[in-house]
Amino acid sequence: MRPNTNLTAALGTALLLALSTTAFASELARDEVMRTEMRTIAIKGTPVLAIDHEHGSLRIKTHQKPEVHIDAVFRVSADTRDLANEFLAGMKIDVVETGTRITVRATHPDGNRRFRNVGYVIDFDVLVPATLPLEAKNLFGDTAVSGLVGGATIENGHGLLTATDGRGRYRLENQFGDIDAVVGCKVKNPNEHDNSSCMDVARVKRSCQMRSSRPAAASRAPRSRRESDCR
Repeated sequence: MRPNTNLTAALGTALLLALSTTAFASELARDEVMRTEMRTIAIKGTPVLAIDHEHGSLRIKTHQKPEVHIDAVFRVSADTRDLANEFLAGMKIDVVETGTRITVRATHPDGNRRFRNVGYVIDFDVLVPATLPLEAKNLFGDTAVSGLVGGATIENGHGLLTATDGRGRYRLENQFGDIDAVVGCKVKNPNEHDNSSCMDVARVKRSCQMRSSRPAAASRAPRSRRESDCR
């Protein structure tokens, strides 16, 4: 007896649909928890502020106070609420201070197989004195800086890198994302694929619009890099 191919195909489709529905329902069933944390660091002199970030957005703006203020939002998802809360309890803002450098990072539990299916995101909102030199890294997420006049070195992995209203020496690098920068500057452009143009603004300072230009068909975009000396 010949097998009914239509019936076999229908059963296969039904099985795939059932598996997909189960997987989707399982994903929806994951528990999510959230916590916020604030940290304020008094500033003496002009130490370098180094921010080492991994997963989430990093937004840096300036204020008039002689301090660095950090607002962090920790979000965790896991198969159970207890597991998510256990992971969340181990997350914190870590600050290391020396005479010339302040290093900020978010720490989390690591190396435990129980957390292998845990997902997390950490968002940083940071206020800094405008003259403070900045070194920032972000592996996964958008990074935005505004108003810094002490210069900045910023490395981004995945996401948009934005720098506006700045002066000083900027080095901006984005491995797999675009760079959108508007700073008063004289441009150094070591990447031949990049497209930079400068314009005078009210004859007071120079403003530079720098955007990443990448081949549309490339699956792995070439690294984008900008260097600018701003006066």
